[in-house]
Amino acid sequence: MSDALKRFELLQEQLARVRWLNEGYESEEEDELIEKMDEVWWELTPAERERIYERGPRTIIRHKPRPQPERRLTDSASIAASGTVRELREVS
Repeated sequence: MSDALKRFELLQEQLARVRWLNEGYESEEEDELIEKMDEVWWELTPAERERIYERGPRTIIRHKPRPQPERRLTDSASIAASGTVRELREVS
């Protein structure tokens, strides 16, 4: 790993932290980090740039998982007895 790649990854981590602290709103500190990242970007080899593209953006924000709907198991006799589901018949 080159020194430029190490610096770029450190700047990415700092940028994620600054964005998190500012709740996603732009700031002067964010702009400064992006300018530094742009300078370091041109020091990277094409292979290192490709590696960064493949990895995608870094973030420290974790999205909450969606709550899963409650599932209930029941047997077909209970469903038929409830009268809420009509019986399906094959039509020719």
